[in-house]
Amino acid sequence: MTKDAEIKKEVSEKHPQRLSGVVVSCGKMTKTITVKVDRLVWHLKLHKQFSRSKKYLVHDEKSEAQLNDKVVIEKCRPMSARKNFRLVSRVAASVIDKGETV
Repeated sequence: MTKDAEIKKEVSEKHPQRLSGVVVSCGKMTKTITVKVDRLVWHLKLHKQFSRSKKYLVHDEKSEAQLNDKVVIEKCRPMSARKNFRLVSRVAASVIDKGETV
């Protein structure tokens, strides 16, 4: 391993990647939620911004996140083949009541 690679590894361990997104699926898998993370990308030819989204499987130890909650997740060791993030906090709870249909 080169010296630059060691420094990058050290920095990444101290400052894990944090993302914020919305819970789109919960309760189907034990201690796992699906979070959709949106980001803005600049198109080089059209000179406009457009949004890209990606879904991540996230480890939720206490099963506290509900559908449509805004959450913060961070990268961690692999929990399974596709689950590499863990839930840090719930930023905002969902506004939809259980009795209300959308």
